[in-house]
Amino acid sequence: FSTAPALRTWSPPCVKTPHLGKRSVVLGRQCLMSMSVANQWAEACDSAGVAAPAQAIAPGDLAVLLRAAMSGEPKRSDTFAEVGGGRGEAMAVAAELFDFGQEALFLPEDMQDAAEKVFQTAKDLNPIFESCQIILGEVQDLAKGSRMLTYFDIIFADTRTTVWGAGSDGEAVALSAAAGQFCLEGSRIVTVGRQLVNEEGVWAFDLLQTQPLSCGSEGYVWEVTRSMKSTAPDRAIVPEGAHVKGNWVTLVGLQKAPDLNGAIAVILEVDEEAQVLTIMIDETCQVIKVRAKSAQPTQVIDP
Repeated sequence: FSTAPALRTWSPPCVKTPHLGKRSVVLGRQCLMSMSVANQWAEACDSAGVAAPAQAIAPGDLAVLLRAAMSGEPKRSDTFAEVGGGRGEAMAVAAELFDFGQEALFLPEDMQDAAEKVFQTAKDLNPIFESCQIILGEVQDLAKGSRMLTYFDIIFADTRTTVWGAGSDGEAVALSAAAGQFCLEGSRIVTVGRQLVNEEGVWAFDLLQTQPLSCGSEGYVWEVTRSMKSTAPDRAIVPEGAHVKGNWVTLVGLQKAPDLNGAIAVILEVDEEAQVLTIMIDETCQVIKVRAKSAQPTQVIDP
């Protein structure tokens, strides 16, 4: 994941100034939304030569999915990211419907020049896009040490392409691994065409809603109920009288790691459901090795 170009255009979430122009009308259980913002974003994309996907998701379907992902109005510090598959329509709809603290669009690095043209044109058309930012990187890098997903509360991903998983409707393996490692508990994720997959004892997603879309695919709304970023104790009900250590992390020290060509790695001991694991991570917090705690003391450098 390349952070150098992204840092020019994106910073961690911050509070933004309230904006006007959210034209939503709720009638019963249906939302009739003016699509002017989505149309303005599409106009900016077209003017920069960024073509729409062959089977684009209608703005009305995006609105339904995003409303399902929100349990209420976002807090002023809540953040939204569209992480791939589309050209930013989901971000545009999110900017119109909700007052997020920040919206971001994750794009391949080779789209930097086109993306900057789109963003500049869109901001000239409507100041609502001032809070929208570019993040540049590759999908496969999301699960390889990038902590970008940690910053976002609501994540949208059009996962219909094979970059997210095998076949035309297989599981969204790449996004599952990235979200399972870096999303915080309580985050909401919207996927299209593919479902997230749990990793037993490591990460879990709760399917909140399935929504048929006019493009012929299914949309899915998920909540992260467990991840490697979890800090809360395990929620499982413990039988009376059972002994559970609880979850904790201990810094053991620093060690020269052959896996990192002799570079220094951080050694942690983690009590996960009363099983003590030794975890080696590099300076970017990417997990290098996980194993059950050895009976032999770990050879470390005094930190």
